Amino acid sequence: MIYTADADPFYDGSSEYLPWTGARVIEPGDRYIFRLKAGGGALQGIFSELLVSIDAPDMEEELNNVVISGSGTRLPITKDFTSIKSVQGTLESIGGTAVTFTIEDRDPDLGPLIKARDKDLAAVAGQGDFRVKGW
Repeated sequence: MIYTADADPFYDGSSEYLPWTGARVIEPGDRYIFRLKAGGGALQGIFSELLVSIDAPDMEEELNNVVISGSGTRLPITKDFTSIKSVQGTLESIGGTAVTFTIEDRDPDLGPLIKARDKDLAAVAGQGDFRVKGW
C-alpha cells in the first residue's frame, strides 16, 4: 500500500496503528505503544529524546463543616482522585482557638490530612470548609 495523506492509516486497516485523534479516554491497565516516523531524505533520522505528556481533566470536591480533631483529620473525600494537587480551606469560627490549618499530606486514597493550628502553631480542634483539587 502506498502512503497517501496524514489523516489516512499507514496500512489498510490490519495495523493497530491509527492516526492520533487528539484525545483518548485512558482506562486503568491500558497499554500504549507509540510509533515514531521520520521524514525521508538523504540522512537517516535519529530520535534521541521523546517527551510524552499525558494530561487528565482536573476534579474538584467541596467539603463543608468538616470537624478537625486535635490530632488531625483526614478529609472524607468521595471522588476517585489519582493525585491531589491542592487543598484550599477556610476555618469556621466555632469558639475554639484555631487560627489556621496545615496540610500534612495529600493522600489521594485516604484523603488529605489536615491539622487545625492555634496562634502558636500547636495542633488544636477546629472546623472548616475545604476544596480539594486534583485529577
